[in-house]
Amino acid sequence: MIWRAIIFWLLGVSLAFADFPRHFKALATIHVQYYGNRNLINDGTRSFYFDAENQLTNVSVVGQWQVSFVYDGLNRRRITQEFTWQSGGWLKTNEIHYLCDGPLVIQERDTNNNPQVTYTRGLDLSLTLQGAGGIGGLLGRTDSNGSTFYHADGNGNITALLDGYQNIVARYRYDAFGKLLGEWGTNADLNHYRFSSMEFFSNPGISGYPRRFYEPNFQRWLNRDPIGETGGINLYGSVGNNPVNFVDPYGLDPWYSWLNPFSYSSGYARSQGVQALNAQLAANDYSGVGDFQQANPTWNGNGNLTAGNMQAVQASANLAADAANGYLNTMQAIVPAGVVSKAEQAAAQAIADANQGGLLSKLLSKCKSNKTPHFHHPWPKYLGGNPEQILEPLPKALHDAYHAGLDQILPRQPGADFYSDLPPDAQAQVLQALNTYTQAFDAQYGTQLYNAMVREGFPY
Repeated sequence: MIWRAIIFWLLGVSLAFADFPRHFKALATIHVQYYGNRNLINDGTRSFYFDAENQLTNVSVVGQWQVSFVYDGLNRRRITQEFTWQSGGWLKTNEIHYLCDGPLVIQERDTNNNPQVTYTRGLDLSLTLQGAGGIGGLLGRTDSNGSTFYHADGNGNITALLDGYQNIVARYRYDAFGKLLGEWGTNADLNHYRFSSMEFFSNPGISGYPRRFYEPNFQRWLNRDPIGETGGINLYGSVGNNPVNFVDPYGLDPWYSWLNPFSYSSGYARSQGVQALNAQLAANDYSGVGDFQQANPTWNGNGNLTAGNMQAVQASANLAADAANGYLNTMQAIVPAGVVSKAEQAAAQAIADANQGGLLSKLLSKCKSNKTPHFHHPWPKYLGGNPEQILEPLPKALHDAYHAGLDQILPRQPGADFYSDLPPDAQAQVLQALNTYTQAFDAQYGTQLYNAMVREGFPY
């Protein structure tokens, strides 16, 4: 994903200096003000107020309307109040109390605790109930008039609501960054969950994510990223300016990539089982099944020689089965015809491959090869590491596996200064990718490469 972002950046630079005819349309000037913790407090029309936790508590237009928010100790929005200016004072017109399941709203109540709207949720884009912050997981909305049912596009943006007779009662259209281009239908204004399956507040024109508010006209957040530069050096930027390919479940992670169904082919699920097998071999310094069989000629393939570690068997089987089932569920929803049989075959083959890996893992716990270790630069030099490093002894198979995986996300490029010549935000994303990958590798293979990188001055 980081490599794709780099390509887009390079393409943008090329287009910026290309000799194209240029036609510009002047837009209205907007004067914005920031204060204190660099929260937006005024855009020339609206005034914004934040508490000590940098949570938006009030937004208003003088003499017209006001919306206020109340939070609980888990930073969840629990009360929304709406006011209109009348006879020289604020008149409250509506108050909503939220009932939550974790970070997600499942019911709205009035001030007397009477249920007004109930939301039914299912699997979101992560194929879990809350892994993607509920984006794409809304199923239905029930109020005193009955139930309506959500339809969303591939990024979890709500595009329509249907009633029980399959009549379209609400329809929405957005630009890429979530600006509402049009809405139609008798229930369009009743439903508040719109772009990215998040609650939209009509008067302020902002979307409420669990940790921040998003302004689709500005294409950015109202205040800085709560996790600071860990989320990128642009503290107000949303999804790396790439909303077509990315979503942000909580207003924290600008590079959260949703499940890409096109990567879930019939061969992909099987490959998960094969990868589980190869990972177990590489972790014990075997280059492949042939290498293992040469080192252990008495192995007969039935897995009865040693008891081994059954946790490894189960983990590899689960990994492959999850991949196959994810492919099945996703592709059934998108292109049902002709897919189910392929997915079922892939699932069966993936589990078989994983079980084969499980049998070998039982042997590997007793039959390890003691080959000469390879010496590894903890912080790869081509990604900014100091040429003069304390080398880390590492079996050659693990060294090769580490770089093979790293080359998939951060390929080596011609020119020694390719990555160092990137702009600062791109460099930060590269190092964050290296950080995430190395820690995941350590967790899988029991190595200590991340600690060695930190020892060499790695900044993350």
